[in-house]
Amino acid sequence: MSASAVHICPFCQEQNPAGAVKCFNCGRSLTLACPRCSTVNPVEAVTCVSCGARLDVLSRIMAREEMRTGDRFARMAKSAAELKAADADTLRRQSEQLWEEEKKRQADLAEQGKHQKQKERDTLIVVAIAAAVIIIVVVALVVLTGP
Repeated sequence: MSASAVHICPFCQEQNPAGAVKCFNCGRSLTLACPRCSTVNPVEAVTCVSCGARLDVLSRIMAREEMRTGDRFARMAKSAAELKAADADTLRRQSEQLWEEEKKRQADLAEQGKHQKQKERDTLIVVAIAAAVIIIVVVALVVLTGP
């Protein structure tokens, strides 16, 4: 096998074909996924071929923790944004409902005002008629009882 067509296992030093994913001798993985960008790298790589992140054990642990923390904060921010949008929508609906109730209340008050004015006019007419009748009766009595 030529040097470019083989991949030497860093654990057992066995020669494997270049495209092998696991060592044929010990069964260990010959690739390593970058914890930041998920690019597949050779297991002996020091840095990711795509994003340049260090691939040693401590760097992988730190990158995973950053991803978990970042994901958690992103989920919390998304959740907060969703709650804020839901609250805004609820407040908007409540405001619209209150405005509709206020318009109905104002229309009812205007209608009550019209009825009150009509009632006052009717009462005034009845009082005027009653006063006129009383005046007519008094005048008639004065005329009949004569001087």
